[in-house]
Amino acid sequence: MWLDDEGILNGSPINKQATLVYSITAPAHQNYHGTAVFTGGTDSHGNTTGLSLDNCHALLELAGIDVPTVPHPRTD
Repeated sequence: MWLDDEGILNGSPINKQATLVYSITAPAHQNYHGTAVFTGGTDSHGNTTGLSLDNCHALLELAGIDVPTVPHPRTD
């Protein structure tokens, strides 16, 4: 999770979803403010990777955000 490191200083509102998701993995020592970006971690070279679709859905569910239904592409 990448955070706006000046969110509190800029008066950004509390990001309830980011604070909630963080608190599931470790005790939250503060509320997080502003924009949060979730990634898939890093690869063996240290490059940031994206979230898989399954991880994205799980993250949205943890944050209490409705997971949108995405239609499957047509095959015919």
